[in-house]
Amino acid sequence: MEAFAKRLRELRTARGISQEALAAAAGASKATIQNWENQRRSPSLRDAARIADVLQVSLDELAGRSFRSPGEGLDGLVHLAESLSDPPEVPQPTGQRASEERRRTAGRRASDQHPS
Repeated sequence: MEAFAKRLRELRTARGISQEALAAAAGASKATIQNWENQRRSPSLRDAARIADVLQVSLDELAGRSFRSPGEGLDGLVHLAESLSDPPEVPQPTGQRASEERRRTAGRRASDQHPS
């Protein structure tokens, strides 16, 4: 709760938004904003989402959460995209197993074309 209260105040003041203005934009009272910033109360998830929307940040950022590690960020996303673009090959059944698979697949196709 301490991280949320600190981040809320930091984000609000950095944007030059008063408690009154934030309260009005988020559908809360000034007292509610004060209670959140002074750690007397915690917002509901719905209220936190409204505050995040008004401040134009994610809920994680509002809560003071960061999951970045040295390999993350844009370079990490590029690496992830590259690894996903070449999916691993799936071994195809061979021999008797392949024949059984073809029969099952053909049977399904035939039943799909001629419903009961």
